[in-house]
Amino acid sequence: MVAQTTGRTDWSPLSGLSLIAIAILMGILGPGETSSIIPAVTLGAAVCVATSMCADMMADLKTGYLVGGRPLKQQIAQIATCWIGPGVSLLVVFVLWEAYAFGPEQAQVMWERAVEAGPEAQAAYAANGGSDQELAAGIPVLGAPQAGALQAAIEIVQSGDIPLGKYLTGALLGLVVSLLVSPGLGVMIGLSLYLPFKYMIVFGLGGLISMFVTKKKGPRFVEDKGVPLAAGLIVGDALVNITNAVVKVAQSL
Repeated sequence: MVAQTTGRTDWSPLSGLSLIAIAILMGILGPGETSSIIPAVTLGAAVCVATSMCADMMADLKTGYLVGGRPLKQQIAQIATCWIGPGVSLLVVFVLWEAYAFGPEQAQVMWERAVEAGPEAQAAYAANGGSDQELAAGIPVLGAPQAGALQAAIEIVQSGDIPLGKYLTGALLGLVVSLLVSPGLGVMIGLSLYLPFKYMIVFGLGGLISMFVTKKKGPRFVEDKGVPLAAGLIVGDALVNITNAVVKVAQSL
């Protein structure tokens, strides 16, 4: 499943597989038991990490094949640098917390910080529309949609009202579509129903443009011109967003 999804869409179904694992484990350990949440989420995190590593390896092997790289050297490079990601991720989370806080009590935390900073800081924060219920102007809302989905899945399992029929129906439809139409198509349809619309509409438009250009210019033009251009747009967008985030956080700190 990870190979099909990553190979066809370059997206990894981390949260989806993690939610499935947590739902199954909580069903086994005891749906109504609060003590089953921690081991279920821990094992779900292990599934998430394994999925992430598998998807990363698939993407690297695909890229290496395109540029003529050797898998052995790719693995050596990965082992030598795999420790960088977790450190950077923890640093980013720490910096974001210090700058803006996050979570369902973000407004309350920022208000308490303004109060601790003194009357002038509190007054300035309030003048910008901030309170213990509302964030001041210019402070982004840092939500956690995957954490929210995880919480919803845990609550559903705990309530005992598991939509087993919907799960089985989706699995059956995905199996039929993949067998009769194209392998992996069921996963792509599932992603289109699971991921936010703002991502899927761009993905769909990109597919239509690719089909149109292929018909007009041929597959070789798309591979030689279109793919590098699309890759550059993706990387460029990510770099601009990262730079913008660093500047905003630095100004806040």
